[in-house]
Amino acid sequence: MILVLLGTQTHSFTRLLEYVEALNTQEEVIIQKGHTPYEGKYKNFDFSNDLESYLEKADILITHGGVGSILLGLEHNCRVIAVPRLLKHQEHVDDHQIEICENLVKKNNILMANKFEELDEQIETIKKHKFSPYKSNNKEFNQQLDLIVNDLLKG
Repeated sequence: MILVLLGTQTHSFTRLLEYVEALNTQEEVIIQKGHTPYEGKYKNFDFSNDLESYLEKADILITHGGVGSILLGLEHNCRVIAVPRLLKHQEHVDDHQIEICENLVKKNNILMANKFEELDEQIETIKKHKFSPYKSNNKEFNQQLDLIVNDLLKG
């Protein structure tokens, strides 16, 4: 199954949905459209309290370049293709999603696409691509933060 996540961003992301609609795939596609209007051929929903079950079933996650959505996919062992939201299309307030995606591509954790042709190619590539394991640093970060806060409270 291919799961498409647009996240909770209030800016519309019709460009990604147009790319997905144009794909020539036999796989089941389910779209979390968020705030983006969508009346297409695939099963879709705005938001779900059961997003975890969709992520567990997904083979491929196509998502916007939001760090939360990407990390959700990686934590559920999904193969992730991110399409960053772009300022020039009024999909976000700036282009920070490009930086997020490029960083994770350099670490070999995800693939990225900016155009339909790239997305179509990446879906074929991802089936045989060997990713580097994603390692979260949340535990270490939280431990360091606890130390700092405790020092400040003592001090």
